[in-house]
Amino acid sequence: TPETVRLAAAQAVQKAQELKLTSFAMSPGESVPLPPAVSAQAFAEGAELGAYSYLRYKTGEGDQRAAVE
Repeated sequence: TPETVRLAAAQAVQKAQELKLTSFAMSPGESVPLPPAVSAQAFAEGAELGAYSYLRYKTGEGDQRAAVE
């Protein structure tokens, strides 16, 4: 489902941030049983949401995340 693709992409981005990677590549491959446009959109949404961190009111340096391209 698109939600499964979103979750996988979000987890991949979060792991990349945890490992302090500055860039990495990922691809859903051809095994995803969704139309390519649906898969690509879900993948992009998951990656964006996985990288999101609301830090406006956070103080200190407890959660410094690496920027991932």
